Amino acid sequence: MCRYLLITVGVVYIKNNELSRRDILKDLVEMCRGVQHPLRGLFLRNYLLQCTKNVLPDHEEDVTRYVRCTCHW
Repeated sequence: MCRYLLITVGVVYIKNNELSRRDILKDLVEMCRGVQHPLRGLFLRNYLLQCTKNVLPDHEEDVTRYVRCTCHW
């Protein structure tokens, strides 16, 4: 339950503070990766996606830059 609250607070902070958007999003993605249970991790990642889809950039160049910065596989 605490992780859902952290995602909610992170999204609000992203909406209010545009300067550190990438760093906060990176931290939220890393937090979701740390979930050990596969089903809980799936729902948590879905919640993160639903909350951040309005915050993410619309331009294709910005999206590819966000993906490269936040997803280091």
